[in-house]
Amino acid sequence: MALRNLTIRGQLANATAVLLAASATKTRYVWWAAFTNNTTGERTFSYAHAATATNAGPGTFQERLPPNTSGPASRAVISHGPKGARLDNVAISGFADTATSVSYEINYSESDTLDA
Repeated sequence: MALRNLTIRGQLANATAVLLAASATKTRYVWWAAFTNNTTGERTFSYAHAATATNAGPGTFQERLPPNTSGPASRAVISHGPKGARLDNVAISGFADTATSVSYEINYSESDTLDA
């Protein structure tokens, strides 16, 4: 098993969208996910290890991000610890209360095979 470290970035939509599709042939380990408020208003977002970011399944739901008015960006980081969150054929999805208001960055490793 060889692991490749990867990062995906983008902006959340205002309806559930798959950020990283499930894979039946590779195992993924998510290390962390960061979310940044791009606006001067308070925003909320949801993030899940599932095909839809509803209130079911493992994830963070209706997390609040303070307004991004001055100083460092308003940011939330979800860390999955030293072993990461293992995803076997599971997607990552998310959405924000307003389209293009929240940026995301997800760091994960991906094996070249499905791990036992």
